[in-house]
Amino acid sequence: MSSKYWNVVPIAVLVLMGAYYIRYHPSFVFIPNDVQVVIPEGTNIADIDRLISEAGVWPQGTLLKSEYLSLEGTLFPDTYRFDRGSTAEDVITRMQAVKPLNSGLSGFTAKSLIIASMLEKEVQIESDMRIVTGIIEKRLAAGMPLQLDATVAYGACLPRFNLGEYCDVSQVNLVDNIKRDSAYNTYTRRGLPVGPISNPGLKALRAAENPHVSDYWYYLSKPDGTTVFSRTLEEHNTAKWRFFPR
Repeated sequence: MSSKYWNVVPIAVLVLMGAYYIRYHPSFVFIPNDVQVVIPEGTNIADIDRLISEAGVWPQGTLLKSEYLSLEGTLFPDTYRFDRGSTAEDVITRMQAVKPLNSGLSGFTAKSLIIASMLEKEVQIESDMRIVTGIIEKRLAAGMPLQLDATVAYGACLPRFNLGEYCDVSQVNLVDNIKRDSAYNTYTRRGLPVGPISNPGLKALRAAENPHVSDYWYYLSKPDGTTVFSRTLEEHNTAKWRFFPR
C-alpha cells in the first residue's frame, strides 16, 4: 500500500467507530436533580407530601409523621424547586422560610392561622372570606357552633394521616362523620378546632385578620365557587334547598 494512504486508514476507522457508537448507544441527556413542585393554597400536609412524592423527590408518606403533622398551617403554599432526595427537614425549612413581600401583615396569631386555614377550604373569593371571618367571630362570641364541613373532613382523615396513610378530605362522607365527635368537629363542639386544617395563602391570611362586620350569621358555598349569605336560619335552609336539592 502506498505510504500516502497510511494516514487515511486510521481516520476511516475512527469515523466507522464513531458511527457505530452513535447508532447503538443512546445519546447523553442531562437530567436536572431538582424538580418544580406547585403547592396550591389550602393544601394540607398530606396533600403536600403526595405532590412532592409524585414529583419524584421522596417516597410517599415522608411527611406523615406526628412531628410533621403538628406543623399543619405553617407551610407556605408557593411554587418551589426541590432537589430529588430532599429530606422532610429540607422541605419544611424552605416552606417555613418564605416571607411574602408586600403582604401588609406583620405576623399571624394562632387564631387567625386556624381561621385562614378554614377559609381556604370553605370560600374562594377574598371579599367573601372577610365576610365569613366576620360570621365566625360572631358565632364564637355568641357561643354558637361553627358547623364547618371542612373541619369535620379533616378530623375524619387525621387518624389515617397518623398511620402514614393518605386520605383525601374531599372524599370524606360528611353525613356519617358529622355525628362522630373529634377535636376538629365544629358541629359537636363549640369554638375553633384545635389547630389549622390546611396551609393558607396570603388571601386567606389577610381575610382572617380583617373581618367584615355584617348582618349575616350563615353562609353557603355554591358549586360554582360563589357564596350565598343569609341573616336567618330560615333563609339559610331555603338557600340549601335551592342550590342543593335532594
